[in-house]
Amino acid sequence: MLFLWQKNENPFTESKLEGWYEMNVWGRLIDPAFDNQNIDLLRGDGMSFASSDRKNQNRTTNVRKKIGRKGDGVFRLHGDRLEFGAIEAGRKWEGKSGTKYLNDSLKINKMLKDMIAQLAITCEGKNDLVYISRIQHRKVRVVAGRLTNSEPLAYVLKEILCAKAIIGQTLD
Repeated sequence: MLFLWQKNENPFTESKLEGWYEMNVWGRLIDPAFDNQNIDLLRGDGMSFASSDRKNQNRTTNVRKKIGRKGDGVFRLHGDRLEFGAIEAGRKWEGKSGTKYLNDSLKINKMLKDMIAQLAITCEGKNDLVYISRIQHRKVRVVAGRLTNSEPLAYVLKEILCAKAIIGQTLD
């Protein structure tokens, strides 16, 4: 990550696509945190199996299979369909009333609800326990293009480590 801030020109001021940020920024921050766990982070609009399973519960052979919601990344147990979280990222912050934030918030909330339901069914084996789900929103952090203010980056790193701890506790 440091190599981006050491450049003479600011790579964050240029117009870059979301995929560039996924590979050069978020991939270097998030992916290494989960290297030693039994978790795969599927990037590049990874489809949620939990959402797909819910959408196809009453499917018959004559009906085409529906795909699950797609996020920028999905945390999945290695070699399994069990999912623990999802990632949505953007290249430019437009505020909480921005179209991307509103659409992604709705999408990720639905994905997480399906994942919680899948986890509850897998852990407890009961379907009737998943009617009430609670999602806690955390403060949105904007990371600066220069290391002049590293506090937001520290908060992002803290959130990554919190997510790692929560997934680790869930696996135990």
